[in-house]
Amino acid sequence: MKTEIKIMLPFYKIIYPILFICFLAILRGTADTREIGVTLDPMMAALSVVFMADTYLIEKREQRWEIFALYALDKKRIMVYKRIVVQFVYLFLLAALGYFLFFIQNPSMTTWVNEMKMYLEYLLVVGISLILWGTMAIVIANLFKNIWCGIGIPFLIWLLFNSTFGDELLGRYNIFSYVFRDYRQGIVDWIPGKVIGLILAMLMILVFLPQTIKNRRN
Repeated sequence: MKTEIKIMLPFYKIIYPILFICFLAILRGTADTREIGVTLDPMMAALSVVFMADTYLIEKREQRWEIFALYALDKKRIMVYKRIVVQFVYLFLLAALGYFLFFIQNPSMTTWVNEMKMYLEYLLVVGISLILWGTMAIVIANLFKNIWCGIGIPFLIWLLFNSTFGDELLGRYNIFSYVFRDYRQGIVDWIPGKVIGLILAMLMILVFLPQTIKNRRN
């Protein structure tokens, strides 16, 4: 795992997500704590696309492909899964801590119990978004053998779902349903969309990703 951490978390990949969250917390006006999760969920999804797209293709960029290509298929899969875990944990911790940066704007708050409930909901939601969009980027990058395709195509899909059009078309079944949710207490109509997101994430991890690794020869 130390090797995967070294490969997937070079200094620049540690720094730019932190700067991204800091700028977002400073520049994005937040009047109410209920806006924090709404802001971070799609932004962390977009960040995971850029952050994780090179998970497999980094071997070619770093000129290690000849050695990597000699590994058995199972070893390749295990290495890729370890790299996904490393990146997911880093982004998830960043998302969990970055939530509190928005409090520098002194947003209005509800009760502590409700604040904790919203925070736990946010952690669940952002965890699903990170793994879905991150693995989607890896799969598409592998499929087209191009990191920029792995970033650009998911971003176009992201724009579709994270829009008024996507909300009107899919409603609570939108994978960004949490973003467009009703703020009223007790309203959880965003859950179906996130369940769909979780199912898609599992398909990416267990079906599409292994297949693209198997088919990837050069």
